[in-house]
Amino acid sequence: MILRYCYHCLLILLTLPFLAPAATAQHTNFQSLERYLQEALDDTAMQDFEYVVKNVKHNIFWQQEGQENKYQSAYRRSTPFFRHLGRDDVPGFVFLIPYLESGWHPTRGKPSSDYGYWQMVSEVVAEIKTLDEASEGLRNSHPDEIRSNPALSTEAALIHLRRYYFYFRHVANFPEADAWLFAVTAFNWGAGNVKNLLQAMQQTPANNKKTIGFAAFYHHLFITSKQRPNDKSMRVALEYLPNLWNIALLLQPLQQTAQEVSENNAFTLKRSSSVSIP
Repeated sequence: MILRYCYHCLLILLTLPFLAPAATAQHTNFQSLERYLQEALDDTAMQDFEYVVKNVKHNIFWQQEGQENKYQSAYRRSTPFFRHLGRDDVPGFVFLIPYLESGWHPTRGKPSSDYGYWQMVSEVVAEIKTLDEASEGLRNSHPDEIRSNPALSTEAALIHLRRYYFYFRHVANFPEADAWLFAVTAFNWGAGNVKNLLQAMQQTPANNKKTIGFAAFYHHLFITSKQRPNDKSMRVALEYLPNLWNIALLLQPLQQTAQEVSENNAFTLKRSSSVSIP
């Protein structure tokens, strides 16, 4: 079997030292992204994913001479907060999202639109505030304050992602890996866009008699995006997971040297002997 670029990357990520989760927190553990991609993508979708990963890699790894890469900087600034934030029922790779969305900046964007650490809109946050699982701090805070506060914005974002996951897993009945990849895609592109594309696929003669999973969805997104080169929204959706993947690879050296990783609270997955880090 010929190993392509991103398949090498999938194995390389196995070398990351991942933090053992504390009883009250989900740390920045990116291992689940590798696992979900392996489970959800078939050969065709993996080829599409690899192609996009290569095309967007320069956007993530680029840095000005003499300056730290902005995603590395975001990781360093967020680590003290992420030690204490999270949910046991949300995979750790979702913590890559605010690095891509805002570079971990509290006031990035416009309050009237996408804003804050996780770049959420005010209307969504206002709805999340009313839910039973929202904390007292979330319920009593203004949406602008929530979006620019590291703890409150993360709480709101994880509730939002979990709701998307619940729909795709328990209503649409997709497997766990597919459901989380759909949830993260919907966080960026909107659940309506994801559902509309799935419905359009279901109505085509080639698909109307078989179950459509994330692999078929991503391949269709890949093909359709090429047919609509001026559709920026669709292109961003296509590139979203590959961008998160590249950020995870970029942060590998920082995870290896981070002070919070000690012999007592971390473990390292063994690297395949056939894989070398580029």
